[in-house]
Amino acid sequence: MWERILMRDCLSLRERLLLWERCIHMAMQVKQPATTMARRALLTDRERELISDEDPDKENYKYQAISRARSKIQDELPKDVELLAEHHPRLFSELKGVVCEDTETVSEYLEQLQNAQGRIDETAGALDEIEEAFERGDPDAAREALERAQEAISDGDLDDQ
Repeated sequence: MWERILMRDCLSLRERLLLWERCIHMAMQVKQPATTMARRALLTDRERELISDEDPDKENYKYQAISRARSKIQDELPKDVELLAEHHPRLFSELKGVVCEDTETVSEYLEQLQNAQGRIDETAGALDEIEEAFERGDPDAAREALERAQEAISDGDLDDQ
């Protein structure tokens, strides 16, 4: 439709350019909300900015942003979670996956670290036994301790897992 209007001979070049500019402006207004308007989950852009700001002069604003976020978490979020759990379990599961993912990952890493520390302690103990066995002149005890140390090391080898 606009192409027909723009191509009419009765319009001057200036009128065509102004009309064309208006068309572009209208098109940008239509596309702008979908492409540039960011959605927010919990924090507004300003709250994100204030909470991450280290400027001591903005400490009061930071405290207010934290307080607003806390209120949302304690007052509004539980209602939304309850609604999703009751009326849209699949969406609730997606939310839970996003919110709880890091917690589960951290728990897994913590468990892996504890297991690794256990293997390190076991290996260190076996190496101490090897040293003591050599000091006593007991090669059989040293050999057994060496096997335990090798076992502990191979149990923790990530390439074999």
